Amino acid sequence: MKTFKVEDFVDPNLAKALAEWKDFYNQSMTKAIDFSSTYPSMKEAMAAGESFLDSIKTAKWEQPSVESLMKPPTIDPEAYSELSELHTGAVNKLWEQYTKSLKTTQTYGEKLAEMAKEPKSPQTMMATYLTSTLDAFKAYQAGINEQMSSLSDMQGAYKAWFEKNCLDKAAPAPAKAPAKTTAKKETAAA
Repeated sequence: MKTFKVEDFVDPNLAKALAEWKDFYNQSMTKAIDFSSTYPSMKEAMAAGESFLDSIKTAKWEQPSVESLMKPPTIDPEAYSELSELHTGAVNKLWEQYTKSLKTTQTYGEKLAEMAKEPKSPQTMMATYLTSTLDAFKAYQAGINEQMSSLSDMQGAYKAWFEKNCLDKAAPAPAKAPAKTTAKKETAAA
């Protein structure tokens, strides 16, 4: 009596596509578990939130003077130009990534259309479908990772611009009193 193996009934390409999906799923789950473990516990997050709210409640908020509200804001042309360039670069980068996503969708659609044109066995069609879908999914995932990295870089650039152009000007100037008193003493001694 002849013994049958799975390979006798399942197309090798389908078996390979299913194995690739299984590996991809296992890797994705491992990454998801690793990623979720980096988040602080709920208790720590609540404590941080309470600390933040307490600092807002205890802050000495002062009402702005009428004079300060009536003054038109001053805009440094160089800072405005930097912000404009930063924003243009960010929009261009996001548009480039959006276009890449559309190309992935187009390629995936073309592969599915090709698959539908040629009559094949159901297993061969399923293998082609699974492989095409996995390739598209990996491309989308890579695009999302690239977008997240770009957004992080953009956030850092906007924050640096804000700190440079807004916070530094609002910070009090360092005290230079000791240098002035020394100079006054020297003048008085002469």
